Amino acid sequence: MKKLVLLATLCCAVAAAAQEDAEVTAHRARIAADRSKAEAEFVQQEKACYGKFAVNDCLKEARAKRRVVIADLRRQEISLNDSIRRRRGAERQRENDERAELERQRKDPAERAKAAQAQREKEVRGAGKAAEHQDRAAAAEARASQARDAQRRKEADMAQARARLEQDAADNKARRLKAEADARERKAALEKRIAARKKPPASSLPVPP
Repeated sequence: MKKLVLLATLCCAVAAAAQEDAEVTAHRARIAADRSKAEAEFVQQEKACYGKFAVNDCLKEARAKRRVVIADLRRQEISLNDSIRRRRGAERQRENDERAELERQRKDPAERAKAAQAQREKEVRGAGKAAEHQDRAAAAEARASQARDAQRRKEADMAQARARLEQDAADNKARRLKAEADARERKAALEKRIAARKKPPASSLPVPP
């Protein structure tokens, strides 16, 4: 559809250019005719001046009129040439734009396919990176969990060791206290037996009369 529009636009531009070329040709022909007319009139005026008394003044006036007419025609010719240059420049620019647009339309499907493929590859790379990131995060979390478990086991082992040490100390203290109590009891019993041996015998009863 776009190609048809461009072709229609190009045809219209060609027709317009042809019409403008015809107008330019006609304008140039008119300028050339006016210049020829001015030259012919000057020749007639110049001949007429030689038949007058003030020849120089007449020639001067005729030449001045000729210069004014020729200068005006020259200005018209310059303006026409400028207009033609601008039109041709615009036509070249339009042609370049149209060629660029046709080239873009020709390449557009391939460019879109290339862009879509690049987008898919980008998405695949992004998904791969996301999965890799998730794997790294999961591995890091697993290592952190293992480290926490190891730390908890270490703390539990240390707590059990402290408890065993405290229990051993309590048992040792209890045995020591019991041994000391037993020693005191044995000593007291020994002292009691020794004291009983050293006690004098009881006096005999008096003989009745």
